[in-house]
Amino acid sequence: MYNVFDTEQEAINAQQHDFTVWKTVKTPIFNNQAYWESTTAWSEVRQRQDGKWVYHVCPWGLQTHTQESYDTTWFVINGE
Repeated sequence: MYNVFDTEQEAINAQQHDFTVWKTVKTPIFNNQAYWESTTAWSEVRQRQDGKWVYHVCPWGLQTHTQESYDTTWFVINGE
């Protein structure tokens, strides 16, 4: 599932919020200082071919955004 936004800034703001929440959860598997020093985002914000901006849903993040299942036509692969 992906969160879907009309603008890049909306997606960036929501992703940053989700990342902050995710860092506070710090489940034992992620309780590793080196991991957190090298991890800077929950998920990459990307633009789909239709102009919408998306990133993977964070299980601990806000669940109030529009969400859609991944579609293989969203992104250009290998310049095609």
